[in-house]
Amino acid sequence: MTPSGRSAIAAAFSHLIMGSDVWVTSSVGTPLRRMTPCITQAVGPRARPVDQPSERTRGVLIVHEWGFPHPRLTAITQQARAEGWQVVHDCAHAFIYGLQLAKMGSTVAFSLPKLLPVANGGLLANGPGYDSGNVGAGTGRDRDWLTSLTEIGTIRSTGHVTHWQRLDLVVQAAGLGSLDRLGPGIIPQAYRLRVSKQFAASQSFTSQHIESAPPFYVGWLALPCHADLREDYWQAVEVAIRALP
Repeated sequence: MTPSGRSAIAAAFSHLIMGSDVWVTSSVGTPLRRMTPCITQAVGPRARPVDQPSERTRGVLIVHEWGFPHPRLTAITQQARAEGWQVVHDCAHAFIYGLQLAKMGSTVAFSLPKLLPVANGGLLANGPGYDSGNVGAGTGRDRDWLTSLTEIGTIRSTGHVTHWQRLDLVVQAAGLGSLDRLGPGIIPQAYRLRVSKQFAASQSFTSQHIESAPPFYVGWLALPCHADLREDYWQAVEVAIRALP
């Protein structure tokens, strides 16, 4: 356990040579300059976060952003293995998927406030110095709280998927579509709506008090689909979508 998800990432890279580069890559293509400081500052104590590999690269942080597994995961991990880079998975938005990776021996950082109503707390699975490659290893007490977190994560994940599917029905009824199709094990933290006039679409949702991702992405906006949405949200979504240009 760690004080935060940020400190989990920092601990994972704590053994790197001072001044190394860490390649940071997002599953949804968020450029490094747009990523949360939680990520860049976590890498920062020993290494420099960069948006592409270089001769100084000694690690790679794969950010499974908004719950979507990185589409180039296999190619990146193969490259890292060939180059001898440390691979760390940021699964702050992808708890269930992160557990699957951890059980296969991957180094995974989790952020508990993304899953639970808590102010702080993080987890690091299979970090430097651990003998076991199995997230289930440890004392009985360790396994108990991990089992509890898994159960909670599964329950809340069901709400995410249900709300994503409900949004998709509303969007399709309006003749629009999503950038994604949910596959097995994908627990979305956002619904990526295809739009042609991005700024105007963002304004339409803002007028209904719906937060959408900043319009620096090209061709889509991200809408909330988390487990705690209320009925007035759905009414506002339908109004905003009907008003889209």
